[in-house]
Amino acid sequence: MALSNYRIIETVHQSRRFILSKAERLQDSKQVLIKTQAPAMLQDLKLSESLVKEASAAAQLSHPHIRKGLDCFSEGPNQYLVAEYAPGLPLIEYIRQNSDNVTYTQSLVWARDLLHALIYAAKRDVRHHNLNPYNIIINAASELKLIGFGKHRDAWQHSEGNFNYRYPILYVAPEIFKTNNPHPNSDIYSWAVLLYQILCKELPWRLDSFVGPDEQKLQSFSRAVTLPSAEKVPDGLYSVLLACLKLDPNERIRDFAELLDTLQQEVPDLDWSYHEPVEEVVPMGLPEPEPESSEADEEALGESELPIAGQIEPETKELSPELGFAEEPLPEPIVEDEAEAELQPEPDLPECPATESETEPEVTEFIQEFPAPIHEAPQEPEIQDDFAWPVIQDEPTRSIEADTIRKEPVMPPEPPEAKSEQVPKTKAAAAEVAPKQPAAPAPPPIEKPAASILPKPTYYDQDAELYPKAPKDLGSMKKIFITLMVLSLVFLSYVLIQRFFLRQKPKFDLKESTETTEIEDIDLAALAENIPLDLLWVPSDTLIMGSISPEAKDNEFPLLTIKISGFMISPLEITQEQWSMVYPSNPSLYIGANLPVENVSFYDVIEYCNAKSQKDGLKPAYDYHGSEIVCDFEADGYRLPTEAEWELAAKAGKGKNFQLYSGSDLPDEIGWYSENSQARSQTAGSKKPNSLGIYDMSGNVYEWVWNWYAPYSYRTEDLFSGPGGGTDKVIRGGSWYHNAERMRTTAREYVKPYVKTGYIGFRVVRSR
Repeated sequence: MALSNYRIIETVHQSRRFILSKAERLQDSKQVLIKTQAPAMLQDLKLSESLVKEASAAAQLSHPHIRKGLDCFSEGPNQYLVAEYAPGLPLIEYIRQNSDNVTYTQSLVWARDLLHALIYAAKRDVRHHNLNPYNIIINAASELKLIGFGKHRDAWQHSEGNFNYRYPILYVAPEIFKTNNPHPNSDIYSWAVLLYQILCKELPWRLDSFVGPDEQKLQSFSRAVTLPSAEKVPDGLYSVLLACLKLDPNERIRDFAELLDTLQQEVPDLDWSYHEPVEEVVPMGLPEPEPESSEADEEALGESELPIAGQIEPETKELSPELGFAEEPLPEPIVEDEAEAELQPEPDLPECPATESETEPEVTEFIQEFPAPIHEAPQEPEIQDDFAWPVIQDEPTRSIEADTIRKEPVMPPEPPEAKSEQVPKTKAAAAEVAPKQPAAPAPPPIEKPAASILPKPTYYDQDAELYPKAPKDLGSMKKIFITLMVLSLVFLSYVLIQRFFLRQKPKFDLKESTETTEIEDIDLAALAENIPLDLLWVPSDTLIMGSISPEAKDNEFPLLTIKISGFMISPLEITQEQWSMVYPSNPSLYIGANLPVENVSFYDVIEYCNAKSQKDGLKPAYDYHGSEIVCDFEADGYRLPTEAEWELAAKAGKGKNFQLYSGSDLPDEIGWYSENSQARSQTAGSKKPNSLGIYDMSGNVYEWVWNWYAPYSYRTEDLFSGPGGGTDKVIRGGSWYHNAERMRTTAREYVKPYVKTGYIGFRVVRSR
């Protein structure tokens, strides 16, 4: 069918490589979408071939959850693809706008429909391999359409991404990312990432938001899948997702048949059985698709699919549809009358730089019925130095993509006369608007195109009328300045009073007493039986503290030489059972008597040390002087190790031990970290100890130490006890959540002393 058989209604998107147009098929007035090369790319034979490949793949597919292809033809140098015009929102945007309405059952229905579409395509030897939430369209009835079959398998590499969304690279299977050689179950990996995100409104891993997409992808390989709450993901479904998210495809669920069988057993809430849809195929004369492993299909297009400045209308829908082709269309969906659609309010959606790449948000024909998204300010992590997990007080419930959502500036209200004005697009228009003569008539308002639903954010608008006039009177400016200064002083005074006079400080009962009832007014029946803590002796030695190895960070050198006296240290991180000897309540996020206690602040630990010392008849090491906590290193009570003591114990009492981790150069032998921890803390002492018999000095949970943080180059009078003050306390040893590099015996991190999180615990020492 030639182009003359279609009437072009509008250009909905133009990128460097493609033009997408909304059109009407003259024979039946059906609305369709036409895709062709941009004028500058007409001589690109590879691009033309890629369009034919898309058509070839789509020609085989006729499924209710796969977008249909209607035609494919060429005229002159142009290749044209025609697909059905399917209204809806990309899955990522639909979830963002309707997160409260996406139920657990609805999530499973989408997962099943998506799985059935993939199974249907796989039976015809068509794989997706670019599966991400931008290639899934959800319509107003919450029905799913999958698009994007047949594109080059490295299409995810062309995206520059969108600030408000996760990069599509994060959904691609590891084997595709590393070698560009897909496995038959690669789509299963991407399917699992999508389902986890739909259920939890976040990706399966906690990734640093301040690094690039490639680095985030590498982080996902070394970080365990986060354990969600059972309300969001039941245990059976979580086990299925873990099996789908194995990095090695040979360890992953083998194929769709096994996945369906597993889902039917572990998630019986839904009927997962697959039924082959009835096909009606009329040959289109398209070439047969090449096998997925062909070299021609592995070739990259080599061009980024970013929009060209000045080529995209400022008020147009940004569409990146992927085309699937069926020989005979299904019954025409009901489409609202265009005149009525123009009267509907336009949702204030964020501006998404669209491209035809798989990796750009595949924004198709939007339905203008969804509420505007709610932007949430990102939470600032408490841990410094690229620390991975934001500090939490309780189990986090984070909104989708909270780490990447930009808070848009709030602009002053527009003056009444400027509400319908826009920045002139031409010099002639500017000449008509600029002279603001009293008698001159106001320029006519510029109406927005009816089809536009993605208005430019106001922070791109340079119209001076949007901004309030600055006060011209010097006296008024002085008054404003004085008022701001007074308010600043009041606020500063309030902060200082809160910090140094009104904040809750640790309280210690230092009275000598043999009666346990005088230690705390608590229910002793709820406490575990008190037993003195077992400790190991660390002999005296001269410690070479720090590291100058290539992997060392700046805060690990220059090297320090410190003479350390012998001391005793607990061979295990303090367990929840040992914590319950003092306190009846358990603060930990991961519960278990033999798990290390965590989610405790530095101040909580200080109180524990003093209370446990009194219960065991020892002299408490900590006292409170003014607003400061001081440590008596001569006391025989329990206390935190200093940073130097901790490092000497981690090196098994040998000051010149340069072993990478505590007890081994192989991380899996001695510690729990992101690649082996199953995304949670593990039983204390379940890995190999160092030569002194001390466990978990590398991994499981980070451990509080006594010192305030400062670089080693910072001049301190006492290298043993560290700086006399500061804002952050040092933590050592790495954790179940972080990578192996954090477990090195010389690695240092620091957090605020009031921080509580599921990967920070402690162990204790005694001076004698």
